[in-house]
Amino acid sequence: MPGHGRSNSLDFVGQGTHDLASWRSLLIGERLRRGVPYPAGVRKSFDAEVNRLQVNWSPDLRYYTNRPRRAEVRVTLGAVRWLILHARVL
Repeated sequence: MPGHGRSNSLDFVGQGTHDLASWRSLLIGERLRRGVPYPAGVRKSFDAEVNRLQVNWSPDLRYYTNRPRRAEVRVTLGAVRWLILHARVL
């Protein structure tokens, strides 16, 4: 099934391409494989921000009419901003 299992060249095994935790694991693993792991502070923040996104985001949301609470929007937007700000080191 497309989007599940292994990708073309990277060791990506997850719940499909929308699984944020699997993407995080892929990036962390790739950095380890190359011998340049994330600094501890970056890794801790990266884990926290991906967890915040994972709680508030799912591709299934597009199929439902819903109105997120302000707190959910604030948390999700903060996590996205952190990821964008740190994209060069990720």
